[in-house]
Amino acid sequence: MFDRILFATDGSEASREAGRRVRELALLCHARVIVFLVYEIPDETLELARKSLVEKRYVERLANAESVEGVEILRAAESELREAGIETVPVLQSGRIGPAIVEEAERRGADLIVLGSRGHGAVASLLLGSVTDHVLHNSMRPMLIIPHDGGGETEQPSTPPATDPDTPTG
Repeated sequence: MFDRILFATDGSEASREAGRRVRELALLCHARVIVFLVYEIPDETLELARKSLVEKRYVERLANAESVEGVEILRAAESELREAGIETVPVLQSGRIGPAIVEEAERRGADLIVLGSRGHGAVASLLLGSVTDHVLHNSMRPMLIIPHDGGGETEQPSTPPATDPDTPTG
């Protein structure tokens, strides 16, 4: 069904929940997982650096710190998948998160993009925008969006109670 799954992570609990689902799906489909993380330097910081209001080396240090943290997040996500016997390809980039996910999925020929969603709500998403919304509206690739339930482990679906076929439902 799926050969190449692009799993976009940021290390958040929502991403970890999505990672658990990616593991299940990759094992089921014998798929390779592209573990993808994008770190983004805020526009305001880049603008201040461009105007020479912030030293360039500050922005370079910030980018370096972001990339070091990104490597740690990638290693953790990748290790969980590898321990399950899943082939992984780690990818770390800097840039705008939504467009980078769309471009990487296209470049790698991903059969599926998997994202965790924090569920900002309609008003917040409208005002703030969302990576999930961007990818959903700008990629032609199938997507699986895993909502964050606010707890730790996601619950397993419960089995519906057995019903007696001779008992009328009402």
